[in-house]
Amino acid sequence: PGPSEVDENPLGDYRPRPRPDHHRPRQRQQQHSHGDAAWGDDLSELLNWKDEPHRKSGRSPRLPRSSSLVSNEVLQCSRELDECAKAGKPQEAEHILSHMLARQLEPNIVCWTSLIDASPEGDTASINFVVNKMIDMQIQPDIVTYNIAVTACSNAGDVNGATDWMKKMLAAGQDPDIRTFTSVIAACARTGDGEQAAFWMNEMSRLGLKMDIIALNAILSSFVKSGNLEQAVSWISRMERDFGLVPEEATFNSIISGFAMKKDSTKAIEWFERLKAAGLRPTVRAHYFILKAFVSAARQREAEAWFNNMIADGVHPDIYTFNILVKGCSNAQDFSGAIRLYNQMKEFDVAPNVDTFNSMAIIAAKMGEPKHVESVLEEMAKVEVAPNIGTFAAWLNGLARTGDVQKAMEVLQHRIPTASLQPDVRCFTAVMSACIVAKPRRKQEAEVVFRKLAASGLRPDRKVYETMDSIVGRNRVEALVKELNLPLPTNEEGGKNKDVAKDSRDSYRRKRGAMPRAPPPPR
Repeated sequence: PGPSEVDENPLGDYRPRPRPDHHRPRQRQQQHSHGDAAWGDDLSELLNWKDEPHRKSGRSPRLPRSSSLVSNEVLQCSRELDECAKAGKPQEAEHILSHMLARQLEPNIVCWTSLIDASPEGDTASINFVVNKMIDMQIQPDIVTYNIAVTACSNAGDVNGATDWMKKMLAAGQDPDIRTFTSVIAACARTGDGEQAAFWMNEMSRLGLKMDIIALNAILSSFVKSGNLEQAVSWISRMERDFGLVPEEATFNSIISGFAMKKDSTKAIEWFERLKAAGLRPTVRAHYFILKAFVSAARQREAEAWFNNMIADGVHPDIYTFNILVKGCSNAQDFSGAIRLYNQMKEFDVAPNVDTFNSMAIIAAKMGEPKHVESVLEEMAKVEVAPNIGTFAAWLNGLARTGDVQKAMEVLQHRIPTASLQPDVRCFTAVMSACIVAKPRRKQEAEVVFRKLAASGLRPDRKVYETMDSIVGRNRVEALVKELNLPLPTNEEGGKNKDVAKDSRDSYRRKRGAMPRAPPPPR
């Protein structure tokens, strides 16, 4: 429903019966078995259930119903599917279910629900596909299945999709519970539709469901993520007045994080003081959001002073507080400060992760010191932290500032594949930038890198074309684009392809002072 339809009933003519206080929705029951499992096949060798003959014909398989008891093998498969759902492995879950169908094993409701739960976040198409297959096989989805579908639409900000699933749920005779309404309200909050969220709040109260603090915190978090802090603050004022709920630390942390995202450290500290005035002791998470507000506003000194006060108050720092401070050193290009924080991590027995080292590598790259990046990589090897592609991108950026094309090509062609990684567009762009800084400019090496980028299957972005235009010129870029059949980047404002080569060349000439800027348009 759109904003203009708030006063109408989005559920149509159907209204579910009011739920008595003693009624509780049927919950998913986990089934356990202690028997020996017959499941031992390799997942990679299982059939793809979408490519089976009955899937291509559109007909559902007719599986025998030999017994009302669920076999040990089905229970074992359901546990495997549940593990895939927890680990977020949709492909493995799909292979397990296809293996069951191939062996004439009938998946129960737990198996299907786990497969839906394993779907990628926001992938509503896959969820629709699985639920329709459930219905084709005469398995009625339960409230857990519908709640997963509603939550997926909520995470994607699809209010209409969440409402459609609510309609299907009611048509199937399933009454929504507190999680269902919370997901729909959160979807409204993500789109900033406060009136629609209020409608569903009233509908939930009409059915006899009471708002709890967990559901309200989820709604507040959705408002904060959408940047609508005014609505989030207004809902906190309604907590005790309308629902009889007392804000907890997670409630205040949502507001503090919202102001930290807006780089408003003053408001963030104000709500931090409100948290303490409510009789709550701030944890390290609340301090982290204050540090984030300072770092986002480029106020590193205030961030480190707050960090010292946090330690004096007896709050033990974690990896996130240290990482945000190291990131602040990256913004200020303070490599010695990052080293000091790294040594301080050892004092508090906090293990660094790849984000810690990446921030340090970025500092060295900005300073034009690729040797410092190599020392960071050596330290990563000592503490057994594997680098990711961001680490190598920082190294290549440092080499680009010094114009070391030979070393950059070595990193791109040998060091990154040795680490079992694939270079991304940033890596290719950094090597091209090294060809610009090198004296004389390396036009041939730049074309070689550009062709490797095209052969890798990556889509060149606007910065790639601008960099190549600065090296080989507009005409050569156009010839390469035509030869390699590459798409030009899309203009985000107009939605149409622009002459990127000409625009990038004009931008480059303006930076050199060879071309005046166009006068601003009249107001």
